Amino acid sequence: QIFEPSGKLLKSLSVSKPTKILIHKKTGEIYVFSWGIFGVAAELVKKLDYYSDRVPQKLSIFTPFPEMKLKQEFDFPLGRSDFGILQKGPSYEIALDSWTENPTIWVVGAGADRRDNIGRGNDEGLYGKDPKVWEAGIRIIQLKDGKWEVIGNQQQKVKKDLISFSNGNNKKLFFSPNNEKLYVFENGSTLLEIDPVTTDRKEFKIPWGLDDMDIDKNGLIYLREH
Repeated sequence: QIFEPSGKLLKSLSVSKPTKILIHKKTGEIYVFSWGIFGVAAELVKKLDYYSDRVPQKLSIFTPFPEMKLKQEFDFPLGRSDFGILQKGPSYEIALDSWTENPTIWVVGAGADRRDNIGRGNDEGLYGKDPKVWEAGIRIIQLKDGKWEVIGNQQQKVKKDLISFSNGNNKKLFFSPNNEKLYVFENGSTLLEIDPVTTDRKEFKIPWGLDDMDIDKNGLIYLREH
């Protein structure tokens, strides 16, 4: 739904099981993704026959406001992600690049980080020795001649060159407009700084284990503790 700053409803769109909405910054087109989410209450699963891994993965593209007419609709397989019973929330994260010649979408699945042993009673992680765990990593998907194609697969590079992935699912990525560096929070009180051009990295200790953070235009870091 689209609202004025005053709170007045301007218009609504109807999409089956919408999960993520992104606006193309140059064209104003509206990208609506549908896929299954974690953590739906058991009574709703039964009542609505809702199972996360059975929700059709779709992308619907609408013309800009105020027309908002359905322009294109695609089946949009998002790749591997773990539909674990211990999880809640999105099973994927998606970003839309508005500045490439062809529409480009970055996708990462939750499975790349689901290697904990909670309730498993083993020391090999959720997937054991399954090498496909990294198939949930970063993929770059671009629209070419009316079809979406994977043009980049970054997870192995990230795994090898940038980050030593630890167990746990509290990793968060931040960008500093002050120095144009990336910051990755893992677990505990460690913040990893990455130069996206050279891939050089540094580790920093922060005062306490945090739950969320952000960085302003002056490079000041705002921390929110647990």
